[in-house]
Amino acid sequence: MQGYEPWRQRVNRDGVVVMKAKDPVNPMHHHAYFELGYVVSGSARHILNGNETIIKEGDFFLMDLESKHAYYGDENCYIVNLLFYPWVLEPALVHCRKLSELVSHFLIGYLPQNIGTVYFRIFHDDGTIQKLMENISKELYFAHPGAQAMVRAYMIELIVEIMRKIG
Repeated sequence: MQGYEPWRQRVNRDGVVVMKAKDPVNPMHHHAYFELGYVVSGSARHILNGNETIIKEGDFFLMDLESKHAYYGDENCYIVNLLFYPWVLEPALVHCRKLSELVSHFLIGYLPQNIGTVYFRIFHDDGTIQKLMENISKELYFAHPGAQAMVRAYMIELIVEIMRKIG
């Protein structure tokens, strides 16, 4: 895969962005899209909707639209962000604003019994989430025919895997 290094490039296509956080310190902010943050290395103090925790290598968090967060990382902190609009998964979700709406949609078929706790929780990966994020990044970067369909499929798989961790 000549020219491609995971997480080194910002790849942005059709409502999905995979990017390395620019700095290990990112003051309080919010977005108009969903965000999955993944700690590749190091650690950081993370504040999400007023709740503070320490995140470290292999940890990840998923945020609603308009969630407020900040992180203050150490010198080894390396965070990758997957930013996406809900319509990437399904055009009918164009007005979706909450993870509970996203995961309970017929396409994913998950009953969000514990979804209210997602916005305040940090999860630890067994490698599954990182691999899916890498697959999405590669599809976006190379943009081979069918890439948009593959990104959508990986995104659905990613959401289902995260919901399994919650359940």
